[in-house]
Amino acid sequence: MNKDLKQSYQHLFATDDGDKVLDDLGKRFNLDQTTFSSDAMEMAFLEGQRSVMLFILRAITDQKEIENNE
Repeated sequence: MNKDLKQSYQHLFATDDGDKVLDDLGKRFNLDQTTFSSDAMEMAFLEGQRSVMLFILRAITDQKEIENNE
């Protein structure tokens, strides 16, 4: 991710509304919960949702990623 896009993510989620949305997304998409299911397709779907949350969190917190792309 380039530096400008990363800063856009950080700016967006640094607001009060961004924080509320991030919290809601985390609850809806299993950020802090296991995604285990005996149905492999369901588990893959849930893990896909969770991976989006992890991507957003890395985008707003991981300074190392910016340095690697400069």
